[in-house]
Amino acid sequence: MFSDFMDYLITAETLGFDYAGFKRFLYVVKNQDHYSGLLITTKDQKKFMELSNEQGEITITARDVTEGAELAEFNFFIVDAITGRGLYQHYYHSCAFNQFGFILKYFFEKFKQIKIAEESNGLTNKRDLAVVKKKYANPLAWGFFMREESFDNLLARLAKIKSFDFTFSTVTVSDPVFRPLSGLCKQVSQKYSFAKNSVLSTVISAIKDSVSALGINDGKVIGVDENGQDVDVFLTDNLESFAEWDYDAVAEKMQRLNPREFNDAWLTNVILKKFNDQRELFSISS
Repeated sequence: MFSDFMDYLITAETLGFDYAGFKRFLYVVKNQDHYSGLLITTKDQKKFMELSNEQGEITITARDVTEGAELAEFNFFIVDAITGRGLYQHYYHSCAFNQFGFILKYFFEKFKQIKIAEESNGLTNKRDLAVVKKKYANPLAWGFFMREESFDNLLARLAKIKSFDFTFSTVTVSDPVFRPLSGLCKQVSQKYSFAKNSVLSTVISAIKDSVSALGINDGKVIGVDENGQDVDVFLTDNLESFAEWDYDAVAEKMQRLNPREFNDAWLTNVILKKFNDQRELFSISS
């Protein structure tokens, strides 16, 4: 079903859609054994701030964005055509991977409705209709590659866990009192403190399950080590990074990019090389 969904994205209306307060453009191309893509997020800002330092005198100056233009962030990605595993390029202030997952989920729900309608066409038996709906009942899921020393292993080294706080990429509010905020917020942060008599293994299991099941952009555990010292363990510090580049160097290489030709762009080719270097990892389905 994954390849069917990616094929749907190629022809779907993915250019100029609004999500979480920003206008976005999603481009997807099918290659021989993988899909490559580009997500562009525009920000409707007419000015940006520039800092200068002249002989020790620091000045912040407002500059105008080029007339008719918008500030833009970019995220390239490449995924295996069968397993859906791959690489997602990200930098500070660009679309976080979990947020990207929710964007794909948004389109995946549309894709499922189309497939259900197509396969239900002409069916009148309730049992047959139920079979079709069950076929597309599973939601879209995504996750991170973790370093060998994973987040939960680091937690296991702690003698005690005091609290866990994290951020959601999307806003889902069940309490009617806070519902008006759901249309205004981009993220929601929550913090859980644990009782002194909580069983460590139970707390670790609960945190691990939450990280896997929820769209968590960032997470921090505050605990105590075997020496009685407070320790902070960050989820993002343990994500697997396959490559790092200097932003200015990347921007210089890209210069003027036509998004419709992103599949031949310098950054796409660099990421593809990293992808092929780790091909076995991305080809093995869990």
